[in-house]
Amino acid sequence: MTEREDYIRWHALRSFFTSLDQWRRDCVWVGLEQPVEQEEYERLLQGTAADCYLPLWASACLTGEDILLNATTLEVIRFYKKCGYQWVDMDGNPPDYIGQQCRFMEYLCACRMAEAAEEFRNRFLLGTARCLCRCALAQPLSPAAEAVFRLLERAAAGEGDTIRECQPGFDSAQWRRGPELPVEPQRVTSHASFCDCGNKCKMLAVVQEGCVLSILPDRDFQGKRFSGCPRGLSYRQTFLSSRRLRYPMARTGARGDGTFRRISWEEAEERVARSIRRSREQYGAGARYVMAAAGVCALVRPDRFMKHLLSCDGGYLDFYNFYSAACAEKILPYVYGTVFCGSPEKQMLESKLLLLWGHNPLDTHWGDGHTEYFIQARERGSRVIVIDPRCSDTALLCADQWIPIRPSTDGALADAMAYVIWSRGLQDQAFMDKYCLGFDEAHMPEGVPAGKSVHSYLFGKMDGVVKTPEWAEEITGIPASTIVELAEAYAKAKPACLLPGLGLQRTLNGEQTCRSLAMLACLTGNTGVAGGSAGAITYLKESPTGPWFAPAPNPYPARIPSFLWTRAIEQPEAVTAEDGLEGAGRLETGIKLLFCLASGMLVNQHSDVNHTVEVLRRTDALETLVLSDLFMTPGARFADLLLPGVSFFETENVVGSWSSSDYALYNQQAIAPLFGCRLEYEWIDGAARRLGLAGVFRQGHTDSAGWMEDLYNRHRADQEPELPPFAQFREAGGFVFPAREYPPAFQKNIREGVPFQTPSGKIEIFSKQLFVGGVLPGIPCYTPCEEGWEASRRGAYPLQLIGYHSKRRCHSIGDPNRQLEALDPQTLWMHPADAADRGIENGQLAEIFNRRGTVCIPVRVTDRIAVGTVAMSEGAWYTPDGEGRDRRGCINVLTMSHRTTPLAHGNPQHTNLVQVRKFQATGP
Repeated sequence: MTEREDYIRWHALRSFFTSLDQWRRDCVWVGLEQPVEQEEYERLLQGTAADCYLPLWASACLTGEDILLNATTLEVIRFYKKCGYQWVDMDGNPPDYIGQQCRFMEYLCACRMAEAAEEFRNRFLLGTARCLCRCALAQPLSPAAEAVFRLLERAAAGEGDTIRECQPGFDSAQWRRGPELPVEPQRVTSHASFCDCGNKCKMLAVVQEGCVLSILPDRDFQGKRFSGCPRGLSYRQTFLSSRRLRYPMARTGARGDGTFRRISWEEAEERVARSIRRSREQYGAGARYVMAAAGVCALVRPDRFMKHLLSCDGGYLDFYNFYSAACAEKILPYVYGTVFCGSPEKQMLESKLLLLWGHNPLDTHWGDGHTEYFIQARERGSRVIVIDPRCSDTALLCADQWIPIRPSTDGALADAMAYVIWSRGLQDQAFMDKYCLGFDEAHMPEGVPAGKSVHSYLFGKMDGVVKTPEWAEEITGIPASTIVELAEAYAKAKPACLLPGLGLQRTLNGEQTCRSLAMLACLTGNTGVAGGSAGAITYLKESPTGPWFAPAPNPYPARIPSFLWTRAIEQPEAVTAEDGLEGAGRLETGIKLLFCLASGMLVNQHSDVNHTVEVLRRTDALETLVLSDLFMTPGARFADLLLPGVSFFETENVVGSWSSSDYALYNQQAIAPLFGCRLEYEWIDGAARRLGLAGVFRQGHTDSAGWMEDLYNRHRADQEPELPPFAQFREAGGFVFPAREYPPAFQKNIREGVPFQTPSGKIEIFSKQLFVGGVLPGIPCYTPCEEGWEASRRGAYPLQLIGYHSKRRCHSIGDPNRQLEALDPQTLWMHPADAADRGIENGQLAEIFNRRGTVCIPVRVTDRIAVGTVAMSEGAWYTPDGEGRDRRGCINVLTMSHRTTPLAHGNPQHTNLVQVRKFQATGP
């Protein structure tokens, strides 16, 4: 192979990987009559097909860790600079892109740097090309595309090849070797991940030459220590993966097939604007809907700015409540008059007993201080009891006792505990008489018939059934003796802190379960007491820590529960006030234009995935689906317009903290957006301009940075004057507030006699509002579920299925992260007795199925789960095989969607019946 041939070869390859038009214009080679077509080119090199992936970068090919812009990229950049080479932009690709490597080899040839070319070939190019060509040649390719990759393979190996002359006029003909270029020094940037994780850790990234070399928690920030977790330590693998979406795309095949064509950002903005305008003109404002989202939990948040734009254009169908805590948020105001029922985590240190009811703080990260104080309390002698169908890591590592319970039967356990406490005189009668309504017949609202109190229910006067431990044993699976011991332990420990998780209220009886646990806290006088708890979710304060953005008021009045969006697409006439519709007697139209921005709820996190997919495929019902994300998620495959967003490494934002954590963080940009991707605000603003709404949308702000600074300054002036000036806050990466003391929830009500914000001014264990409304009973009492334990004893599906939060994911965020997958592989937890009944051994593949679908994953046979219950972690990406079975472990293939909870209209995703059988392979 001559030097001239080598030069021409690298120019030809550089042209191909730069742009199809340039390659067609520059090169006539290898005698091909048919060139590579645009669709194939985009599929191979620009990520327009969901099922086609090529590793085009040295970082993805040479390290095995699948991180773009890593130390390998930096080494490539160092080599470039040593040789005086200044790389050029190639469609937003990182500098170690294969096209850039080919251009560098062309440069070395033009400058006659043979030794450097040989060294670069051996260190970087050869490994990249071999990995890339192996993956490419495994794809269906046209003869022209196959020829290109064959040429790359041989050229990288230094082998000769027959090539016809390229067209004259190479720009590289004039290249001359440049002087060695300086390498940028390392710098440190401060980050706050803004996914839906409660800890909101401050992290520090080491950055050099646009490469993120490491990320670690900030161990000392204004006196505060952030510890991090496996998810945080793996943020580079999660968010800088080579499988990122790269360019805006429009659907070409059937919806859900995952086939697209690349479009420009200008076309994307025009399409968004046109869809907004058309939906309003043809159907009215109520045809537009912005899905609940938590992928960006920060000040500049895409879903809120899209709502802001739609409000400026006449409005949209809104939603209320959230998947996480719909039942708790709806029902607690009936009991306490507010949803803010939490006490500061520090008060756990004063507890004698920590009763964790379906709560797993080691994995769920409910605020940065929650786990810390929980562990400190345990170390100081607090007894820890965990009630959970599954022996979580918290139960395994921290509990003095784990009590397995059948899913959805928590209310029965609470009833029996209350019976034991009351029958043995362990109740706090003075507290009940003074502050509560409904415990006994002497403290009932006027106009309620006799025999409706909690006492009448527990002691059998209401229905003839005494709620004894023996009665509850049959329902819950917990021995009666254990129930007695638990009740006595909780009643005698002064104070005792009952901490419920949110999973137990994501059931069809979730509202009643919440009421039952609040009833126990009041029965024992633990409400409003330091070291006690109200027996409710730990929402603590009404005002946020740090600024937030409220969209313009929505002119359209109707709202639906967040869980009912699929019904509002396929059966809008069926969404009525009985289903939770507010602000209108009926829906004027179904959802025709849906925005899913930084949300996993479109497919993966919504119930009954197979049914959801059927709804989404109906282009006659849902006309346009606009979706933004970082990856080709299960939902992204269904987009009509698919727009790539940016990770927190690539943008700036302000992030508040959860719970009683008193700090706010500034996320500093570390690197330029990969592939030229955009923060959603930018294209939303572009759509506003094309709609003629730029002025009213922007409100005087020129960009997202202007919004951030203005909203921060407003918040600082109105709510938290302790915050420093914005420039100082941004430079420091955040601010930790001076210690602020929060009292236990309802302490003033108990100590000072301040009335509760209920109609009676008391804690309403009996609610006359609910009693008259008839949707729920007047008192907390056990209510069986449609697919609860009672139903499991009959029919084809005898096992109860629950989900749980995995330490490896935040919901569905990060599921493809291979490093974290090794930490916590997706399996079905099953008790040895249930496995033996089905002939299933540990590690065997099994099918978990019901009438909604089938999941096929390995089984983990363990005694860390209750008999009759199986469990898998939520968040695994829906990945069906050719026979429709999910092969990754998406629990929502099996969860129900046809019903919601009676009062909150919340999701019932922890109430499911399934069967399990050994997997039997079929076919050849």
